[in-house]
Parts: sequence; structure tokens; C-alpha cells
Amino acid sequence: MSSNRRDYRIESFDLPIGWKIRRNVFTTIDPKNDFPMEVKDAEIFDQEDMLLVQNGEYILDLGWYGDKAEGSFCIHFIKGNWLTGCLLEKFRSRNQQEIKLRIEEIISAFELYRFKNIQGYCVNDNDPNCLRDFSFVDQFEPRLEDIQNR
Repeated sequence: MSSNRRDYRIESFDLPIGWKIRRNVFTTIDPKNDFPMEVKDAEIFDQEDMLLVQNGEYILDLGWYGDKAEGSFCIHFIKGNWLTGCLLEKFRSRNQQEIKLRIEEIISAFELYRFKNIQGYCVNDNDPNCLRDFSFVDQFEPRLEDIQNR
């Protein structure tokens, strides 16, 4: 297959009212498929900022983190921003379709108010006593009892 051949497309999303796509270079290429390595490098492995979807103060961010062999797609769902926000969900996978499905599930859960009262894992870059950042948390999802107790 030639590296100039484009047998893939930018992934599309049917978003509810209020959601805005700020950036989308998330393709239908799965890291395990037989595309030439230079295409996967350009379209996946070199893309830390593939998708940014926003609804008010809520941000869903997708990128590829790590190297080709050990890296993965990573979703961060944040209330606020990277410097002073709360991580509501972080999900990793090397499977493109699993990532697309999880994005749709997160947006659906948001629309059903499932994230409304969740504090999440918070960071504050303006607080010298707060040493946390989202990189210290791997697969993160609020536990059901956290949701029910708020």
C-alpha cells in the first residue's frame, strides 16, 4: 500500500447540542492495521492532540501518549482545564474503535448528568502545595459509590 493512498478518514461524531469540536485529526486508522509506518507515524504516533471536544467548562481531549510499541490512545475528560481542573475520567487503549466507543459513552453519560456531582481528581497549578497533575493517574474513572454519595 502506498503512503500516498488515503484509505482512511477523519473520525466523525454525532454530538448533542452544546458540544463543539475544537480540533479533530482523529482518523479511522487503528495502530494494528497494515497501513505503512510513515502513515501511522503522521496520523497516530506523532499526534498528542488528536481531538478536542468542549461543552462549556467540560473538555474531552484525545491524544497518543508514549512510543509506537508501548503507547496508547488516551482520553482525558476534564472539568476546567489542564492547569486548574478536575479529571473526571481517563481511559487508555490501543484499539481505535474502543476509543471511539468510549468517547461516545462519556458524552452520553454527560448528557444523562452522570458527571454532574463528581469532583474527580483535581489539580491546581496556581497552588504551590498542589503537586499533582493528571499524568500521575492512569486508568481513572470515578467509582459508583463516589457518584452515589455526592
